[in-house]
Amino acid sequence: MGQLEKSGAISIVIPARNRVHDVFECVRSIERQTYLPDELVIVDASDSRELEQLLKNYCNENDFAIVYTHSDSGTAEGRNIGAQKSSGDIILFVDDDIILDTNYVKEIMAIFGNTSFERVGCLYGAQIPVNTRKEKDDKRASSGSKILSGIYKEINTSICWLFFLPKPSKNGRFRLSGFATYPSSSVATITETESASSAYLAYYKDVFNEFRFDENLEGYAWGEDDDLPYRMSRQYKIIFTPEAKVIHKVSRNSRISTYNYNRIRIENHFYIFRKNFP
Repeated sequence: MGQLEKSGAISIVIPARNRVHDVFECVRSIERQTYLPDELVIVDASDSRELEQLLKNYCNENDFAIVYTHSDSGTAEGRNIGAQKSSGDIILFVDDDIILDTNYVKEIMAIFGNTSFERVGCLYGAQIPVNTRKEKDDKRASSGSKILSGIYKEINTSICWLFFLPKPSKNGRFRLSGFATYPSSSVATITETESASSAYLAYYKDVFNEFRFDENLEGYAWGEDDDLPYRMSRQYKIIFTPEAKVIHKVSRNSRISTYNYNRIRIENHFYIFRKNFP
């Protein structure tokens, strides 16, 4: 990489809702960073003020401020509020059920400070695979079950190709359907993409303010990962770096029903597709 220069202050924004334990796990992973942020902004849309009370008594031994605000907002609006309240030149959005690897901020800031990368609007890292109970059960499964599982996987992959549905890829481009693809685990180098994950995504604040999250995506705001990066990628570069790693626990707290989740996916994708792919 080229010569590194100071990229400016960085603010981390966490939109939270009814996940006190998860938020504190996320905050502790931020405290362990080898490159500490200048401030942490928490936008809390919880039904109670439990998180606020606990933060008042929380001892932050590191050199960054914690800014708390309560807002009856959806996810997209909460992110915009957090960005507005942040003072950093760079904003790193982190979901409340994310655990950052100790070098995540360092790897992000190294690219922002690299003069060989031009017109970078935002960048993000890679998820560390989590060995879930399902994966453990798969390992114990019989050879016959493994064969059926393999057949199912091939059918699923074929359906994704046929109907232009989301799938892993090497370049993270959008498909004709408007669905995004995401860099697969095989991508081992810094790559320019069109799509990105808003669960652990960093922006230059000036660039972010040109676009912002679409607040028409209410509540859970499914599709914000596709919408804002797509609009931004028309003018700026989006960079994926496999060296910046996170664990996404996918917390079960404050989750909506499967029916509502799928309903929101359909409605929001239809809205985003009509807006971005006329």
